[in-house]
Amino acid sequence: ATGSWRLRQYNTTGNSLDIKYGVIAINSQSANYSVSFSGKNFTSTNYTVVFGLYRSNTQSWFWSPIVQSKTVSGFTVFLRGNGSGDNSGTIMYLAIRSN
Repeated sequence: ATGSWRLRQYNTTGNSLDIKYGVIAINSQSANYSVSFSGKNFTSTNYTVVFGLYRSNTQSWFWSPIVQSKTVSGFTVFLRGNGSGDNSGTIMYLAIRSN
């Protein structure tokens, strides 16, 4: 699913982490994928994106996802598989920003 969290430091309301999460369906061996955050945008593009790849039917490995660009409302990621059969699966992401 797609969503977000805000974690606050106990007794310090100014310190928090904003976290956006979601999934992207892979449909090509080599492609850029655009992500739009649901809900409230980040306040700046100073955030980190962490990825996990899931493929239930093969042991093939993908090259590392590379974030091409970031905006306060989402990002674009490039992903390339090793072979022509690497055209399915799911990218799971966490976008994390410290305020």
